[in-house]
Amino acid sequence: MQMDFRKGHRVVHPAHGAGTITDIRDIGIGEMQCTYLVIETSEKELMVPEGQAKAVGLRPVASPERASELLALCEQPPTEQEIIGVLRRSLSGPGAFYAKSAELVARTLRVLRTLSVTRTLGAGNRRLYKRSIELLANELALASGQDLQEARVDIELRLANMASQFRSALGHHRLSQAAATSY
Repeated sequence: MQMDFRKGHRVVHPAHGAGTITDIRDIGIGEMQCTYLVIETSEKELMVPEGQAKAVGLRPVASPERASELLALCEQPPTEQEIIGVLRRSLSGPGAFYAKSAELVARTLRVLRTLSVTRTLGAGNRRLYKRSIELLANELALASGQDLQEARVDIELRLANMASQFRSALGHHRLSQAAATSY
């Protein structure tokens, strides 16, 4: 399936985040001619060969409806399998994480936020958390027309709410364990 990207389309590059295609350039090197998608992200300008867009993992930005679903996902505690998956990916090193999907980024964020309730995150996981916030905020801002800073704050508030509920549930669990062992 060939994706048809055009100037003005909002897209996500898996390693560099969300941006807008600002130009399509034909560039010749010697006798070879190649068409490049020029993508402006919040951090830099990228050039992706049009014929390699799918192989690189370039995808359209989430719809506004999907963006709402992703924000709601940030409020749900992760499953044990999600925690194990994120920990395995983080052991592979910081270069192993790519935003293959906005859902993967949201799931990674909620796992790391949950883990931060019970322990201090290591340097690698703190970098992964910060990068994931940026990737998701960029995509959600483009999807919803929201300001980038507003998108960051919205994500952080939802994650904080989820972590607070997790912390409360963890406290009740520890209290019931202590009560069960004291009799």
